[in-house]
Amino acid sequence: MKRKFYLTLLSIVFVNLANAQTPVAPVDTSWKIGGFLGITFSQVSLSNWSTGGDNSISFGGNVKLYANYAKDKTEWATDLVMNYAMVQTKQDGTTKSDDRIDLNSKYGHKISEHWLVSGLINFKSQFAAGYDATVDDSLISDLLSPGYFTAGVGMTWKPVEFFEVFMSPATAKLTFVENKYLSSIGAYGVDSGKTEKTEFGAYLNFKFRKDIMKNVNLNSKLELFYNYSADATESAKGVDVNWDTYLDMKINDFLTASLNVLVVYDADVLAKTQVKEIFGIGLGYKFPKVVEKK
Repeated sequence: MKRKFYLTLLSIVFVNLANAQTPVAPVDTSWKIGGFLGITFSQVSLSNWSTGGDNSISFGGNVKLYANYAKDKTEWATDLVMNYAMVQTKQDGTTKSDDRIDLNSKYGHKISEHWLVSGLINFKSQFAAGYDATVDDSLISDLLSPGYFTAGVGMTWKPVEFFEVFMSPATAKLTFVENKYLSSIGAYGVDSGKTEKTEFGAYLNFKFRKDIMKNVNLNSKLELFYNYSADATESAKGVDVNWDTYLDMKINDFLTASLNVLVVYDADVLAKTQVKEIFGIGLGYKFPKVVEKK
């Protein structure tokens, strides 16, 4: 009986020793993948309200995804932002208040501590048709109308982890208008009857992303494009500007608040500065979850 007991005990010891000596595969930390999923909802209900107003319901969703690779001298960062929101009022019916697709991917090879040789691609568009309520609900946008595709090669200066500048003297910018009606009227700077416009020029991309305080993250991206191929009249229109800033605030594990300000200037579309501001409170989920050490 004792013999069986000792043999069993020895077997357990040998198995544990064997497991302890088995090499554990190292965890690949080259990739960092994550994102944020959020929804917002608001309602206004009025009954015999003397100062006026209108009942309304609004609903929105936003998705932010990223996949970043860094190993040795190689860096590859990709992020995708998708937003869609609708508002319904008794007077105007249902209209969209936010609609965007923004995909950005940049590959770089380090040549020094703060400099990389880089290539970048960017795609912007929207999901659904948009209408101008002030002009008989006329169609003003649709999927790939407009759509913007930008591709450039250049250098990236990255002095710190949370800030970088991509500089490209050789960038192609394509503007798409696939909707037949919008194409026929020459919308978004595309010649009437055409579905695309190609521009070649210089491009600057500034990115800042940092937790400015506990549970508060500031993410800002400024894009500037100057068209080399423009004639004198088009050159006078200036530089295309797209400045997108997010301020994300975590209230608890699921409640979040966010402020998004988008500033756009493109004289081919409108010779005025366009500004869109969206503030929302709703449910949000960030992944992967970071466990705070106590």
